[in-house]
Amino acid sequence: PSKMLEPIINKSRCLILAGGTMEPLADFYNELFPQIDPKDILTFSCNHVIPDKNLQTFIIDDPIFEFTFAKRNSTSLINNDLFYFYNNLSYTVPVTGGIVGFFPSYQYLQFVVDSWSKSGKLKTLTQHRKLFYEKKDGEDILSDYINTISKGEGAILFAIVGGRLSEGINFQDNLCRAVVMTGLPFPNVFSGELQIKKDHLEDKIKRNGGSQKDAQDATREFYETICMKAVNQSVGRAIRHANDYAAIYLLDKRYATENIKQKLSLWVRKRIQQEHSVSTVLKKTSSFFQAMSQ
Repeated sequence: PSKMLEPIINKSRCLILAGGTMEPLADFYNELFPQIDPKDILTFSCNHVIPDKNLQTFIIDDPIFEFTFAKRNSTSLINNDLFYFYNNLSYTVPVTGGIVGFFPSYQYLQFVVDSWSKSGKLKTLTQHRKLFYEKKDGEDILSDYINTISKGEGAILFAIVGGRLSEGINFQDNLCRAVVMTGLPFPNVFSGELQIKKDHLEDKIKRNGGSQKDAQDATREFYETICMKAVNQSVGRAIRHANDYAAIYLLDKRYATENIKQKLSLWVRKRIQQEHSVSTVLKKTSSFFQAMSQ
């Protein structure tokens, strides 16, 4: 894409790129302006229109949520830690407000739902709120979810990052008072498209005198950027106007690492509460919604 943009850059005194969800910015530097020193690129990130008190972001460190490919199918993680978080959150968030939980893939969401169904935990979860979840077959669940919320009944919606419900849909007001990111939605590194992109990145860096480590770092940065753009796009569905309010929960210990945290949108990142246990987070959540109701 830098080749397509090059004539515009050469003929312009000033070029402005503007967008709603542009962070993280690393791929703009690498893919659009490789010939320009990053010091010569000015960036400006707006704060959100909502007051600081209208949003809280939590990264939970007790229990330790880790949804890496090697650990995410753990029975203890799914049937204990993850279930009890969602179940307790459903009682803490006012029943009139919806909870939207984002998962990294259709396959993993189905695996979680099936695990809860076999263990009887799904029945427990749905005693307090109706559960709607996105499926690959394209079944329309959004209208049913909206109707349930509009009637003041409790509901949870499980959606897929990068799926039909993660972009372009406004979960404003009671449609989403709590948004939960379950894990990090890293792209499939074995896809043909990403393999070509990885090879291209590594080849370009080595041609410019970079080492193998430089090439690996660039690839990691690329994967993280794709992942975090999707996260920022998804959590942004919850806050849609100046008086809206919601709480965001990031369920994975990797969100606390500095390189991942810095890739969150500024308005989310600046409202991160100190990492806490689930019990402390739920107490803060209860106080938050009590304050907002007033």
